[in-house]
Amino acid sequence: MLKWVEKYIHLFEFAIHGNMMREKIKRYQSNFKDNVLDVGAGDQPYRKFFKFLSKYIATNTKTHYKNNHYEVDQFTDVWIEDASSLPFESNSLEGVLCFQVLSIIQNPELFFKEAERILVPGGRMLLTTDFLYPTWSKSDKARYSIQQLERFTKEAGFKVLKTESFGGYKSLMFSLLTRRGRSYPERIKSAPTLFGKIFKILVFFIYLVFLPIISLSGYIIYQFDKKNNNDFDFTFNLLLFAEKPL
Repeated sequence: MLKWVEKYIHLFEFAIHGNMMREKIKRYQSNFKDNVLDVGAGDQPYRKFFKFLSKYIATNTKTHYKNNHYEVDQFTDVWIEDASSLPFESNSLEGVLCFQVLSIIQNPELFFKEAERILVPGGRMLLTTDFLYPTWSKSDKARYSIQQLERFTKEAGFKVLKTESFGGYKSLMFSLLTRRGRSYPERIKSAPTLFGKIFKILVFFIYLVFLPIISLSGYIIYQFDKKNNNDFDFTFNLLLFAEKPL
């Protein structure tokens, strides 16, 4: 994407996904006070919400970052092959965080069991994952319903404390629209005919022209929809909060 287009989109696009993530993490951050493991931390975009912790351990998966050509060495405390196996002692951590990486974990059932194993009794896990949302990585391979997440959690020995959607239908439609808009530079490149390229360029230009108005509507949708936590059929993201029983 041309740099000026990237800057324009960054300036005017309302990121409903990021805003809802921050709003939810702020509400749950007080449940974690000691040593916490962030599974698949990436470049640690959410660490700022957990500055008060005594220890914050960030993991990343070698294969995923090698395949996608990302550099996160400076943000990684422990490299893992996959979150289906975690190199930590049993009953050693107070909290597990897992934001937007469940879809790239090879064996999710094993991840939940590993999370339960390494947590102390009374330890808690906070997890978010994509639901009705396009794939975002070469390693992105799965989507799970809230019922499936609850099954993974309970079978691993956790008690489910809370489940939430990320807004509802209106937020979902807005998130898909903005994702579609961002995809147009690649769609233009891959168009098989000259007519197809011209048509996609025209559509992308119209989208950019109306982006400020689109983003304003997204902000309004966010304000009305951010407290909608129970629309599990029409949401782009899911949240699960669980506890290892005493």
